[in-house]
Amino acid sequence: MKKRIFLLCLCLAMFLSSCANQTHQNEESSSSESNAIGSQPPENNDVQYIIYSEYGIPIKSNLPSEQIQTNPVDKKDFSFMTHTEDVEKPDNIGNTHTLNIAGQSYNLDYDRTYRTALYSSDELKSHAEVISFKNDYISARFRASDGTLLFFSDLNINGHVSGNLTENEAKELAKETLTEVYGDDILNEYVFDHVLFTENQLTTQYGVIYTKYVHGMPTNDKLQISFNMKGQLISIHSKYFGIYDTAEEHFTKEQIDNAFAYLKSALGDEYNIYSTILTVDSLGDYYLEASATTLIGSPFKDDPILVGIYINIE
Repeated sequence: MKKRIFLLCLCLAMFLSSCANQTHQNEESSSSESNAIGSQPPENNDVQYIIYSEYGIPIKSNLPSEQIQTNPVDKKDFSFMTHTEDVEKPDNIGNTHTLNIAGQSYNLDYDRTYRTALYSSDELKSHAEVISFKNDYISARFRASDGTLLFFSDLNINGHVSGNLTENEAKELAKETLTEVYGDDILNEYVFDHVLFTENQLTTQYGVIYTKYVHGMPTNDKLQISFNMKGQLISIHSKYFGIYDTAEEHFTKEQIDNAFAYLKSALGDEYNIYSTILTVDSLGDYYLEASATTLIGSPFKDDPILVGIYINIE
């Protein structure tokens, strides 16, 4: 009898030990899987991630409330280029300016000099002041610090102009225009993205888009060169030109990957992140800007809403 009791106790002890070991292994496996998908920053990473939502739309996540800001306007300004203030005209700027581009010569009159909210960042101050010229339906804007063309538009040749320009011809024209305006090295700094064909009540045109990448991540620094169907240059848009020239000095690709993994884990499966780009705020801090859809907060059961989300990298 005593022998049977002893064997029973021995079996029970072995069973409990096995359960304990299995529990420990499961915990280790779970922890390893959690770190693999980036649900938490690496142990040696002291980054305190903050997530901002666009337009104050609430975000449901598994993060502490202090890591979520649903009204970034109070904390951060991600649309700094829309805020401008007029400043005094520089002494070395005349009342007229001649712009030669794409085989055309334009005589433009001085319009205004203004500063964007970028001036709040010491590193981006050289991008802050913009000089504007115009003449009837033609306008151009230049960066004051070095005269770089930031914007050009000729509305005189916009509209439904008949012609047989093809997409490939538009791409070649865009390449020629880019190198003429910004030099041959521009094609090493910006990558061809896509061609946008627009046909509506106002215009028929091809827009060729080039994008600046940082550590393999696209940015909102895009160059768009548009032509009418005759192949005439309608416009050049380079709103954020040069903003990310020194970005790779401030963070690594691993930091970008960690931030994205953290964001994805924090939001969970209830959010579908379909695009991510690199952006910078008015203080010069870098963020991932993610566009996501979710049914959370949607007034319609099967109609997801769009949410713009930002997470800091550094």
